[in-house]
Amino acid sequence: MSVNLIQLVKTLTKTEKRYIHLNLKTFSFDENNNQFLTDFSKVEHYVGLKKPNSIIKFDGNSTKLYYKVLDILFQLLKESLYDNENDNRLIKRSQVLFHKGFYRDGIKHLNKVIYTEKNYSFLLRIEAIELKIRAAIKFSDIDYLNKNFENDKLLLMQFSNFYFNQLEFESIWALVKAESSTSYFIGQDNEFTKRYQNLLRDEKSALSATSKIFFNKINGFLAIKEGDFETALAYAKRTKSLYVLNEEIKNRNIGEYLRSVRNLCIAYIHLKQFDRAETLLNEIEEEAAENKKWKLALLKNDLFTLFVSLRMDLIVYSGTIHKNQSRFNYFESEIKNNEEYLAADEKLTALFQLCYFYLYTENYKKALRTFNQAILMPDNVRKDLRQLLLMSEIVIHYFIGNTDLLFSKLQSYKRFIEKGEYVFEYEKQLPSKLIYLFSNPFETKLFSELYNYLDESFEKEGKQIYKSFMPLYLLKAQ
Repeated sequence: MSVNLIQLVKTLTKTEKRYIHLNLKTFSFDENNNQFLTDFSKVEHYVGLKKPNSIIKFDGNSTKLYYKVLDILFQLLKESLYDNENDNRLIKRSQVLFHKGFYRDGIKHLNKVIYTEKNYSFLLRIEAIELKIRAAIKFSDIDYLNKNFENDKLLLMQFSNFYFNQLEFESIWALVKAESSTSYFIGQDNEFTKRYQNLLRDEKSALSATSKIFFNKINGFLAIKEGDFETALAYAKRTKSLYVLNEEIKNRNIGEYLRSVRNLCIAYIHLKQFDRAETLLNEIEEEAAENKKWKLALLKNDLFTLFVSLRMDLIVYSGTIHKNQSRFNYFESEIKNNEEYLAADEKLTALFQLCYFYLYTENYKKALRTFNQAILMPDNVRKDLRQLLLMSEIVIHYFIGNTDLLFSKLQSYKRFIEKGEYVFEYEKQLPSKLIYLFSNPFETKLFSELYNYLDESFEKEGKQIYKSFMPLYLLKAQ
């Protein structure tokens, strides 16, 4: 369990560490007699070492400390962990009141959960009704059982229908994203969604506001995958408007809201409505600056994706890379400052984008340095971008004149392709074409033939979305 404890402490923020210290001190203000606090401080020191070369010796039980830290973190983070912590708190209070014999006061708390118009957690409402019925039976509330019991039973059925309908749409959303991950965003047939086609045909099949949001997110995402950006735009606009109309849902799911904004921007970008995308990003950035809840560490990945990575996309697709060279240092520093919060795919995406910027502006030294950072990422992360990264490395060595290394890389790439390790169809013939091209770097027509070959392949596969980031288009005769 000490390994789990060490890994957990590595993830703690300064605020979380301070909160844990304060809670552990409640057991004893004398650190020498407080095993929990002493051992926690040892772990803190250990994870702060650059090269720890010793094993931690705990004064107490590391397993108990691990669970104690989890319990303390729960108290600190519960409002972030639970979408409806306020309502959950009301249910807990009612349970205490019932235990102490205050039946009427307990019922008042439950009614706030069951009947409020602003509550969207159907699972908690179901729990509240069940607790209310059990309490009425326990306290022999004959008046309730005669007058309101049947109405609450009907309400229980209604909430159950809404809850399972919402759960089904959430499941579809998860499956769609899973399929997208395995087929690199631009996938083949949507096998996971075939059985759900009826649910996805009409928004009326989504019963609650949350279900309607999922309905539009799913359809918008699928439209983006199929390259139907007009349809994707309509669904993305509807998704955002549903969040705006249901402020409580938005505040409980800020990460999902930010991802819906991202999808809307993607649709704008691919419809070449660049000004609208930039305006939307600026509006959301102002909103983020004004809302303290948006400062949470768990949102940093989504905020980075929206305000950094997506802006880098916008620069590429709008053809304004040279005009934005002054922003390259900012993008690089944002990647570094947010590194510990970024998911692996987002980090690789951003590093590839930055590498492409430097390559495009002929800053080959920085392009190679950024490539070396990106290529260290795990092999199973964004295989589509890893292939483009390999192309970036080849282009870099071509322009800086590393002939021996260039052909060595090409031979390695050729062996890689021969093993079937490729993502795009054009890769099957690409190594041979590049070897011939680099052996004849003065023949201009060979470069034109390469561009045409790539164009036709992207068109045939329906993967034109990658064209703007293809480094091989930057090649030119010597």
